[in-house]
Parts: sequence; C-alpha cells; structure tokens
Amino acid sequence: MNSTPGAPAATTAARVAPGAARWRGPAALATALLLGGAAILWIRAQGGPAALRTRWGSAWIAAWLPLQVLVTLSPASDFVPCAVLNGTFFGFPVGAAVSWATWMLTASIEFAIGRRTGSDFGLAAESERLPSWLRSLPLGHPAVLVVGHWIPVSSSLVNFAAGALGVPYARLLWCTAIAMVPAAAFTAAIGARLSGAG
Repeated sequence: MNSTPGAPAATTAARVAPGAARWRGPAALATALLLGGAAILWIRAQGGPAALRTRWGSAWIAAWLPLQVLVTLSPASDFVPCAVLNGTFFGFPVGAAVSWATWMLTASIEFAIGRRTGSDFGLAAESERLPSWLRSLPLGHPAVLVVGHWIPVSSSLVNFAAGALGVPYARLLWCTAIAMVPAAAFTAAIGARLSGAG
C-alpha cells in the first residue's frame, strides 16, 4: 500500500489557509482603525494641524490629505474638525474640495474593506437567511446611500455595508460624491468664516 507522507501536512495547510485568509477583511479594518487613531495622536503630539502647517511649510499641503484620510478612518474622526480646518487653512472653495476628496478616498477604502470582509465570510449568501422584512430593506438604494452619509457616525457603516453586501462600487461612489457636497461646503464655509477668509 503506497503512502504519501506529505499529504496530511498539505491537507492541513489547505484547511488552515482559507481560515486565515478569511480574516483579511477584519485585519484590514483593524489596521485602518489603528492607523487612524495613531494619526490623531501623532497630530496632537505635534501641536495640532496649525503647528504642522507652520513647521512643514509647503510640504504640509501634500501630507495633509493622506493624514486626513487616516484620521477619517477612525471612529474618533467625528471629534476632529478636519473639514472645518480645511476652510480655515485654504479658504472656502479649496477647503471644500479637500474635504470632499478626503471623504471620497475614505469611502473607497472602507468599501474595499467591506467587500473583502463580505467575500471572505460569504455575507451576501448569509443575508438570504435573514428575515424577509430585513432582506426587503433597500440598503443598496441610492437614496439610502446618500441620506446615510448625512447621519452622524453612520457614514462609515454605510460604506462598509455597501461593500459587504455587494452594492456596485460605482453606485456607492456617485452617491457619496453627491452626499458629501453639502457637508464639504458647509464645514469649509464655517472654517473660512472663522479665519476671515470667507
């Protein structure tokens, strides 16, 4: 009787690999949250955005957008008025554009993490087991995607859920683009007004 000593190890590895791979989405989410929290603490340790602007000069502008994206990935981002600061630093039109771009990049990252997690755990298939009333909720409807971005703290949940439940990326993108225009304009206008630039 022929035996293949390597077969059990290979079979075990085949069983372990998918189990480990399915945690890539949650691991990406945990990493994003940690990086966001670290960015907030680092900016605070440097004396805040205004101190960074003074210290870095023109190089600060190139670093500010990615720093904001990291901060926005953290749940604490609602307590960090980056969008208002954009109006203060850049004035109304540019500040609004920077905030809008930040939120678009963040939505894309959160959507990708949600899509990865949904794929790894088969959430789309699992959703078929939900009660019919819950399955009938129009979570992928454009109106839900737009209005969901206007509710405090729910914006990230909308992005993650859209990715996990198989909402087309293009739909999330244009809904987010529309939803974020009023918020970007409003917060930049406040910042510009506070600085006297508006």
